[in-house]
Amino acid sequence: MIHGAFLFEVLNYWEPVTILNRGIFVVLTQVVIMVSRWALPALLILASMLAHQAAAANSRITVKVVDAQMRPLSGAVVELPGVQAPLVVGQPAVMDQIDKRFVPELLLIQRGRAVSFPNSDNIRHHVYSFSPAKTFELKLYAGKPKNPVIFDTAGVVLLGCNIHDSMVGYIYVAEGPSAMTTDAGEVYFDVDEIPGHVYVWHPLQSGGPEVRARHVLDAETTHTIMVHTTQPAPRDTFGDRFGAP
Repeated sequence: MIHGAFLFEVLNYWEPVTILNRGIFVVLTQVVIMVSRWALPALLILASMLAHQAAAANSRITVKVVDAQMRPLSGAVVELPGVQAPLVVGQPAVMDQIDKRFVPELLLIQRGRAVSFPNSDNIRHHVYSFSPAKTFELKLYAGKPKNPVIFDTAGVVLLGCNIHDSMVGYIYVAEGPSAMTTDAGEVYFDVDEIPGHVYVWHPLQSGGPEVRARHVLDAETTHTIMVHTTQPAPRDTFGDRFGAP
């Protein structure tokens, strides 16, 4: 802090200064003293708030998804709740059809995203879904359909082909950007505060392929969630899995 006594000592040795200049200097000195008295505490409070916010934003939670034998479960989706985001626009995501399979088998997108369904096989496919999150049909076609399909409702969409029952695919439509797949059985989220719960989904979960399970979290930063899975259905029984007649 600048002290007035020190500034007046400077004046005593400043011979060229006139009386008028001394008066201006005195006023400026008082202004500096007043500003320094409130500005420094305010700056310290602001620095403390910024440091606290930075520390909170850097909080990381780890979610481990395992099966009933406590083995890491890949291919699961973990989504944080309450993350609102505008509908996504831009280039469509791609769900291809190669060797009578959907590629990728699981496509993770945000609500509002359009998806293109090119057919890279040399045979025709008939893609459709009865899922509540998106019911649609792309009738028998080859190559690339004329228009992509927009997925504007959050949820899980189960895909099939009306010609090839062995073809099964999934589109997980997340509400916001905070959703990840467990390629190695774990996902990490950097959050401002630990959420009260998360949604977990896996195609082989015992509750059915279109259900997002809600799991409560405690205050810890590492969480292990067990998902009970079933054996995959034979690839020629898509109609039974899909709930279609």
